[in-house]
Amino acid sequence: MTPQRSAPVRTALAVLTLALGATGFAGSAPAAEIVTVDLLVLYTPAADARYGGNAEARIQHVVAVANQIYEDSQVPLRLRLVHSEEVSYSETRSSSRALDDLTRGHSLHDRAARLRDRYGADFVTLMRPYVGDGVCGIAWLGGYNRPGVFTQWDAAYAYSHVSINCSDSVLTHELGHNMGLSHSRRQNPGGGTFPHSVGHGVDGLFVTVMAYESAFGARRVHKVSNPALSCSGEPCGVDQGNRDLGADAAHSLQYARRQLAGYRPTVAPAAPSPEVSLADPARLLAGETVDLSWTSQGVSTVDLAVRTARMKKGRRRGVSAWSTVASDLAGSGHTWTVPLLTNARPVLQLRATGYDENGLEVASHATGWLAVHEGEIVVADLGPLVGGQNADIDWTSRGVTSVDIEYRTSRIRKGSRKVSRRWSTIVEDFDGASCPWDVPDVRGRKPKAKVRITGRNANGDVVAVTTTGWMNLR
Repeated sequence: MTPQRSAPVRTALAVLTLALGATGFAGSAPAAEIVTVDLLVLYTPAADARYGGNAEARIQHVVAVANQIYEDSQVPLRLRLVHSEEVSYSETRSSSRALDDLTRGHSLHDRAARLRDRYGADFVTLMRPYVGDGVCGIAWLGGYNRPGVFTQWDAAYAYSHVSINCSDSVLTHELGHNMGLSHSRRQNPGGGTFPHSVGHGVDGLFVTVMAYESAFGARRVHKVSNPALSCSGEPCGVDQGNRDLGADAAHSLQYARRQLAGYRPTVAPAAPSPEVSLADPARLLAGETVDLSWTSQGVSTVDLAVRTARMKKGRRRGVSAWSTVASDLAGSGHTWTVPLLTNARPVLQLRATGYDENGLEVASHATGWLAVHEGEIVVADLGPLVGGQNADIDWTSRGVTSVDIEYRTSRIRKGSRKVSRRWSTIVEDFDGASCPWDVPDVRGRKPKAKVRITGRNANGDVVAVTTTGWMNLR
């Protein structure tokens, strides 16, 4: 049956209509195991020239971006580049024509098919420089309107065309079409393989990888739709149970991933894909040192970078550009001084970028957004407390020059616990690390007390607050 396509501007959607009754691949039950999908990339001489004879580095970079998107979107799928090769093909034909020639009836397809079988590639992408036709990428849409069922027809059309000099996420977007994803409900109300197999966006805030920026007047985030995640302070998707608005591409990919990885038998286990994984550091205190650590494979050196922002009403504001922390690190750890940030409620994100022995970027991984604290107070165990007697309150602190200490009490009265309305002062503007406390004698059943220490810096600004749990009074 002849596929039908439509080609919206920038990233074209190709819809594959399949014969009814086709047999689907086995193994579609969702599970958390990460499944590897193999990719073959062909590129033209002009694409290679565009990157100074090093198109391979660009290809490895966008594959690394795809894998970071999957990881950040909680999709248990990884893309493995099993082979890339330069091919002779027109540098001026339209993207739509190039996709046709890659898919069937052309010497380009013949070459692609042979290489696909040789290397066991589940998907094939052709990369050329942008040809000025308003399309950064185009691909066939697999599994359309057949909830999570992918067939040999889909495998035969697992091809895409990507303009190599368009944005980093175009490859992920076009492979998303092959994997059953459509743009967004606003653009494709019917969805993809599932109704919820679409991107998502919120006007003026964000769009996910499959949605168009122009449809929502917002910038793209490197995630596929997933209602369990947050994007710019809003859910990154809509629960799939919402038939009309559901947007959960992460579920769709997880459900289909074994079928997609079964398009071609794995010829031989390829060398493990280069990876770098940066661990979230311990609690971050401004001006203090912290040990950063990472694991990696297939990586010779690592660069570290940081970007900062501030939190306001649950959203990140003023996100900075990435700035270098350290370069050409050959080990698996680095000691770093947390910057002093002037923003209220500052947060930061760290990124590790891995390079091979030729200096080519082959892997990348970023932490989540981490809160930066100006100070820290840790209270020692006060031990048994007896009302009317003295107890020592001991603590350690960092970034704190003085503290205020208060307490609060509670008791059981008429069957319910009553808590004192206000905090009572023990000491103010105290610059020590231990303070005596006359424990109050609280009358009533099962009396309790808790202590709060508020730390201030040299300017008198509050930088840390620590409160104990409720402690029994004897």
